[in-house]
Amino acid sequence: MQKIKVKFNKTAQQFFFLSNLSEWHFSCNPTYNQLWFETIGHLDEKEKKTLKKLKAIFKKYDFDDENTNHYLGKPFIDSEENDIWDNVSKSVSKKEFEELKIAFKVFEKKFNILWLKDGKKIDAISKKIYKSINDQKNKKFFKLLENLFGKINEIIVNIFIIPQKSSSIAGGANTKKGVITLEIRSAKDIKEGILMVLHELSHHLFRQLHKDNIKTNLSDHDKISLCKIPLFKEQGINSGIEEAVLLTLSPDGIFRSYMLGNSEKMSPELKKNISLSNRSDFENYIIYQTKEKILDYIKNKKQIDKNYINFVANTAVHFTKLAK
Repeated sequence: MQKIKVKFNKTAQQFFFLSNLSEWHFSCNPTYNQLWFETIGHLDEKEKKTLKKLKAIFKKYDFDDENTNHYLGKPFIDSEENDIWDNVSKSVSKKEFEELKIAFKVFEKKFNILWLKDGKKIDAISKKIYKSINDQKNKKFFKLLENLFGKINEIIVNIFIIPQKSSSIAGGANTKKGVITLEIRSAKDIKEGILMVLHELSHHLFRQLHKDNIKTNLSDHDKISLCKIPLFKEQGINSGIEEAVLLTLSPDGIFRSYMLGNSEKMSPELKKNISLSNRSDFENYIIYQTKEKILDYIKNKKQIDKNYINFVANTAVHFTKLAK
């Protein structure tokens, strides 16, 4: 079994707060910002100008290959609290470093309002996540991932607190191998949180196994069809296929059925009006249509291979023919 560490720190949380406020990437959640504003008040002109500068810096240091040092979140998320700013200084220009320090100072008062409310909550959640992950009932899911993809020796889960009224939790796998982020509301989200941890970890394992070289039997026409689905339109074909493959496991796939005792997400009688633009419709369809296939892989301890990837990709293409 892998060594699992759960951690958080104040500076990384403030980076997450500012990164999301700037809305520099489609993965930033505007709902978080709206809910935070209810607590901290709206932005003044100085804060708006500061965010504009930050947005440009964040966009320059975009998400990238996990083996490079480009993404600005890496020194904030991967470093220990006392090492963060030293590591940030090595990742950006002198001018950018000064602008980042100024931005953290400008938003310090507003961020501290949230931290005063959420700091102790993060500590409690982190301890409960760690305990739950190491529970024998949940350890088996990490073993199943090893059977499907291969092994990572160490897993580090970075906790970020999000507004209580957020509609769902989220996660990421954007720094180095085995390191993931978990955006969580409260201790009530522990089981959902573990499912999200499994999902984000599976991204690392998938890339380790397939090295971002996803080969499918899709025709050019099939690829054009897939781009009608928002997931593929936003993320591209390869990234979209990776996401679709992993959704069949968690957070709403077969692992959810195992962990929570839920039946498959979509009933045997498929919805009559499937919407091409409704992500939930797409996910439900993929999860339901791949259930027997993924169960076969799990029961027979087979690694996720090109045959399974092609099966999911072609199932996604079939969805475009059913949806309107």
